[in-house]
Amino acid sequence: MKKIMIVFVLAAVFFNIRAAEVINESASLAFSFMNIGVGARAAGMGNAFTAISGDLSSIYWNPAGLSTIKNPGVSMTYDMMFVDTSYQYILMGFPAGPGTFGFDLAYLRYGSFELRDQNGLILSGTTNPYNIGAIAAYGMKLTPEFSAGAAVKYVNQQVSSSSLTGFAFDLGAVMEEGFLSAGVSAQNIGSAGDFAVPLDIRAGLAAKIDAGEKNRVIISVDASYLLKGSVTINTGAEYAYSDMLFARAGYAIKAENSTLKGLSGLSGGLGIKLNQVAFDYSIVPYGELGTVNNFTLSYTFGNGNNKEK
Repeated sequence: MKKIMIVFVLAAVFFNIRAAEVINESASLAFSFMNIGVGARAAGMGNAFTAISGDLSSIYWNPAGLSTIKNPGVSMTYDMMFVDTSYQYILMGFPAGPGTFGFDLAYLRYGSFELRDQNGLILSGTTNPYNIGAIAAYGMKLTPEFSAGAAVKYVNQQVSSSSLTGFAFDLGAVMEEGFLSAGVSAQNIGSAGDFAVPLDIRAGLAAKIDAGEKNRVIISVDASYLLKGSVTINTGAEYAYSDMLFARAGYAIKAENSTLKGLSGLSGGLGIKLNQVAFDYSIVPYGELGTVNNFTLSYTFGNGNNKEK
């Protein structure tokens, strides 16, 4: 029975991937912000996070990863991006039944812009475009080694007096065997009016290695295919000392040649955890565009041992 459930879940994932491909191949894309990664921890590890469970950011990366969260928690992140752009979101997780519910509320602001007509002439006044999004996710274990999850997304884009709304969903699975884990997820299966949202298909592997009583290392690698985009390989590592201090590094490799000048692709981060409170920071340079700084503050109710660190 368990093997039948696993086959059914994987078949559903790949069926919906193909259905989304058909939709996306014939439509223009909208809501590119849906591919901005979530969480300073993941950003510091190069966004190689598909196979890592037990973190609230699994709401975004792979809802199946919520299955190992045993205590309620909340996480708030502020991403300082380019120019006046910033991205803020709050994640919440609540164990219920055989799995865990997760919720994400996000707000992306682009700053203020002058109004112009179709000929480029400046008009009076300014506009402050923004995106908002919400995710409801659930992940659960189908067997001791295999987890599955799904998420539903609502997104809205506001530019001056124009508004666009879209809906999408994610499917994901994680298989864990000893110190190894493998994950697969299909993100952003859906549409927004006559537009398609940016479907992202991800697969990842992770190894969690105990190097002595107080030392732990996670090494992870992801392959991501963004429809109408490119293939990206993400690699990351995290070193943990006494489940309290953390150092992270990552590197992203894109299949096509980047036109960015300067340092890009690398990422790094630090973290500290004191009982139920954790603070994570990451820095990601994007060459001539600038540098993104991510700050995440988390609180776990109970014993504070949700994260696989």
